[in-house]
Amino acid sequence: MPVTSLEIYVIRAIGILGGMGPEATAEFYKRIISIFQREYGCANDFDYPEIFIYNLPLPEIVRTTDPKVINSLQKGVDKLTAVGAEFIVSPCNSAGTLFSSLDFRLPFLSIVDETLEEIGSGKTGILGTRQTINSGVYQKKLSNLGKTSELPTAKQQEKITKIILNILAGKKLESDKKSILKIISQFRGKGCDAVILGCTELPLLISQKDSDLKLYDTLQILAEATVEYSVKGDSDV
Repeated sequence: MPVTSLEIYVIRAIGILGGMGPEATAEFYKRIISIFQREYGCANDFDYPEIFIYNLPLPEIVRTTDPKVINSLQKGVDKLTAVGAEFIVSPCNSAGTLFSSLDFRLPFLSIVDETLEEIGSGKTGILGTRQTINSGVYQKKLSNLGKTSELPTAKQQEKITKIILNILAGKKLESDKKSILKIISQFRGKGCDAVILGCTELPLLISQKDSDLKLYDTLQILAEATVEYSVKGDSDV
């Protein structure tokens, strides 16, 4: 039985700026559908909101900060706005570091900000692309909240980048899974109580059941926030 009925709500059309990477975007869509089914008992095609997905092909988003990327992101935002989306989300942490440079005419749910709302008081490790780590987006905002963080070493970051690129290429290797879990274990040794999976490719390889350390799955966090905003809205966005 549904937890509640969607009939009492005005459902907002979802705009997903995806393609970074494509498989993470597909998984994000799948998780949104699963949440609507679980929380609201959606069973028929007409039970769901309009969902617009723009699969935006970007050059080397994992490894570059090319200014042309910002122009491409803006075009994606504009297209989603034009087709009828009522708010926009993007399941990509690397691109998320650039969104402050864009002109949004619609509410935008930030994957970084939604994740930060979930972070506990302990020390938190951060996994992500080199761009996400170098931007300081997570560690700076955590510091502003009075919370501490731990970053990968240069050697660990090199390994993480290779693993992310493998996942983007459809290669989910057991050896890569073991490597990521080893890095997470090393975070524990540095006093971390939890780890942010700050790249939406990583939840395609590992999940909470693989670690006894708390994992913040940014893909899942944004999916849940997306459904909540679609159904209930949020005056703070």
